[in-house]
Parts: sequence; structure tokens; C-alpha cells
Amino acid sequence: MYLENMKIKRSLILIMPPQQGLLSGFSTGLISLANYISLHLPQIQVQILDLSTVPHDNLRQHIKAITIKPGSIIGITTTTASYQSALATARTFRDLSPDCTIIFGGHHASADAENALLHHREVDYIIVGEGEKALAEFLVSFPDVDNVKGLAYIRIGRFIQNPPHSFLTQKELDQIPSMIFKDSLLNAPGKFEHVTYVSARGCPLKCSFCSVSNERIRAKSAPKVVEEISQLIEMGHTRIAIEDNFFAQSPKRTQALCTALTALRTERGIDFIWDCQTRVESMAREGTLELMEAAGCEAVYLGVESLNPDQLTYLNKT
Repeated sequence: MYLENMKIKRSLILIMPPQQGLLSGFSTGLISLANYISLHLPQIQVQILDLSTVPHDNLRQHIKAITIKPGSIIGITTTTASYQSALATARTFRDLSPDCTIIFGGHHASADAENALLHHREVDYIIVGEGEKALAEFLVSFPDVDNVKGLAYIRIGRFIQNPPHSFLTQKELDQIPSMIFKDSLLNAPGKFEHVTYVSARGCPLKCSFCSVSNERIRAKSAPKVVEEISQLIEMGHTRIAIEDNFFAQSPKRTQALCTALTALRTERGIDFIWDCQTRVESMAREGTLELMEAAGCEAVYLGVESLNPDQLTYLNKT
């Protein structure tokens, strides 16, 4: 698919920016990107750099201590909370390695790509939305990347955003290795002493504030989820946060997944607990709570933006 026989000798550094004052935990999106590129483009040297616990005052010193090969591609993930840290990280890399190429991705950059590129010239490109296919195409096409799907950039003062790549299918999601780059992480790969795990992406609803709204849900198969959770448990993680945008959206998949997790706990005698996030209405289905509890669910986080019906309508909540 990505011309694996091409003799590409390029270095890719995927970066979690400083997270001072924010929830602890490492971005599983970066891990998925790293594993996807390693699978499809093994000739690319992929490195994960976790700066999440690095104080801003020590950012330059920490980056200066690593080896940045000439012409490296630097990918930095962004949330709204970490956006300023991501910009500071980009500026530091640009100063220390002027010939590097800096790409932003993640929820904030995807939702506000035009402003980010027009006002922050330290950022060369933004990958909008799901990043695996777009990043792989970028690496193969570089430096002639103007036609890469999912890419946003500035040309002659004009903002350009290419059409998106197709989403990863269930088969493609199942094929991505689940290995965690644990030797590269300074921060725990999760929050509240839970390891983060994502089994599905997207949300078909259209809430105005969400960067992944109006996207069909793409989910890993139940056997793949059980396999990967088993691997996490073998690594010592027995408290798992399933960070799907809308867990239990599909009654059929919820039944299949919870049945498989229940079997993992009872038939194989593996003790673990998990939590998830979802919407209020998904918990109103008869039998759902009991099904999830039997599978080891200890808590459900519900998104409640407002109790005022007019405000919910304004936010385009259904």
C-alpha cells in the first residue's frame, strides 16, 4: 500500500508536549501512529518523545539532549489544553533544528487548522482528523506533499486543506499492533491510575463543540479488544480506561464486547476493572448496566454539558 520497497531513510519523532497542570496520561493516538508507520513503512525510523512531565523552563534543555537527525519529521499532538505547550515545543525544535519539518495533529489543530497555520509559522503542516493514512502518505510523498489527503498547509499566503483520507476500517484497526512504547514514556499511559485504551473512534452525533462529531464510528472487533486488553493485563495494567468517544452506542457491539470481557474475567480467571465514557441515553437501555457490571465496569463518565434545554439545543445536543 505504501510502497514498502522504497528506500526511504527518514526519521520521524512523535511528541507528547508538556502537560503541566493537566491530567496525567500519554496520548494513545501517538502510539497508534507509531505502530501504524512501523507496520507499513518499516524503513522509517520512528521515535516517541514524551515531554509530558518536562517543566517548560527545561524544555529546551531536554530537547537539546536528544539526537535530531537532519531533515527529521516532527509530529506534535495537540489538545486545546496543551496547545500552547505544543507551540512552545515546535518553536524549540525549529530553533535547534531549522531544517526539520513540523506537523501538528490532534483535536485542537484539526478543529482550528487555518488559524494555527496562519498565525504560527513554526508549524509547517497540519494533519486534520484521523492521522495514520495521511501521515504514511506524507512520509512517502515528502517533500512533494501538496496532494496528500488530510493535509492542511499555507501556499503563497493562502490556506489550503485537502480532502480527507478514508477512515481506517475494522480490519485495518485490528491490524495495528497494540504495543506500548513503555520504555519511551515518562508519564503513565492513562489517568487516575488507569491505562488508556481506545477500542472505537468517531461519533455520529453533531454536537457543535466536538472535533470528532458527525463521524461514523469505527470499532475494533471484540476478539481484538480482548486480545489487546489481555496484553495490557500481562504488562501489569489491571485498571483500564476505555476512552471511546461513545461507548455503548451500538447495543449489538456492547453485547458482544461485554460478553467477551465477562468470559475473560470468569472463564480465564483474569481479574481487571475498567471504566468508560458515554452519553446518558445509552445507559437507559434495559440490561445495559448489568451487562457492563458483569464485564468488570466500575464507573461510567457521562457528558452533561448543561441542564438547560435551550443551551443543549444551542450546542446541537440531541
